[in-house]
Amino acid sequence: MVNNTQDSDVISGIVLPAGTVQATGYNFAEIPPSRLQGLVWEDFNDDGAVDFGEQAIAGVTIHLTGTDDRGQSVNLTMTTDDQGIFEFANLRPSDANGYTVSEDQPSGFADGKESLGTVNGVLTGAVIDHVFSNISLLLPGGDGVNYNFGERPLAGAAVHAAQTATIGFWQNKNGQDLIKALNGGPSATQLGNWLAATFPNLYGVPAGANNLAGKTNAQVAAFYTSLFKRTSSTNGPPKVDAQVLAVALAVYVTNQDLAGTTAVAYGFQVTADGVGAATFDVGSDNRVAFGLSSSDSTVMTVLDILLAADARARNGLLYDLDGSGTISSYEKLLRTMANNVFTAINKQGDIR
Repeated sequence: MVNNTQDSDVISGIVLPAGTVQATGYNFAEIPPSRLQGLVWEDFNDDGAVDFGEQAIAGVTIHLTGTDDRGQSVNLTMTTDDQGIFEFANLRPSDANGYTVSEDQPSGFADGKESLGTVNGVLTGAVIDHVFSNISLLLPGGDGVNYNFGERPLAGAAVHAAQTATIGFWQNKNGQDLIKALNGGPSATQLGNWLAATFPNLYGVPAGANNLAGKTNAQVAAFYTSLFKRTSSTNGPPKVDAQVLAVALAVYVTNQDLAGTTAVAYGFQVTADGVGAATFDVGSDNRVAFGLSSSDSTVMTVLDILLAADARARNGLLYDLDGSGTISSYEKLLRTMANNVFTAINKQGDIR
């Protein structure tokens, strides 16, 4: 007798009649286990990818539910380890509906983006807030990985002193020295790579000549200087691009996970989330420049203000909405709005 509806290493009821008998074909089959793995992390820039300086979140409760190939209900729970990782190992194949993995929203964080994983290298399943479903592990040895839950820092208090600096600071010796001192020195590339990954339309591959990916701190400092020196008002306020990059630099240097505490010696307040999580009221007169409807709150985090501006850049040109390479009268108006907001942020949080 064989019972394959549950784990068993027994074949019972084997009756051997008297006489010379050969009993054969009593075989024990084993299958390799499957697994589902992922992590929970603080997705600071809300891009759905684990980037430099973004931290794991430990102790988050994760659930796995579904039905296995034998029709047995599966209901497992675990918490992420100190690396933010969860792994459900030794799983049987799933039924046709697949398994579901969900998380309990961790306290102290706002919901971010989930990143759908793969099974044996193939993107598998569906995703909505906090839930990955239809993860099919139909064959033994299924390897499901990178089912990742992103979380964002909670919005903080309003921008205050020692969180930003006016554009003149980043141009002068102290500001240039600070940029070059980050993450180990002038040849380090973490800052350039972070700017490129976080604001791709302004500083990444889509930005063309403004692409800072792989650029050293010294090159980023020189790029800032080139923006600061602009004097033409053809495209609106000539310093708007310097104002935007100055805010992005402040977000980086005040975030301890990204830049350590290097900026403290220059008068900045450095915290876990920095000025990126601080809030600022862009004002009703400027809401259209940041994609806000008439019913939306005009209070945004500084990082979200930057992300909204980046979303409205084409080929490195801020508010070139049609990608024409030139700034229309309407786009010039938007650049003026942006200049008002980013200038105000830099002044309100100035290290003084």
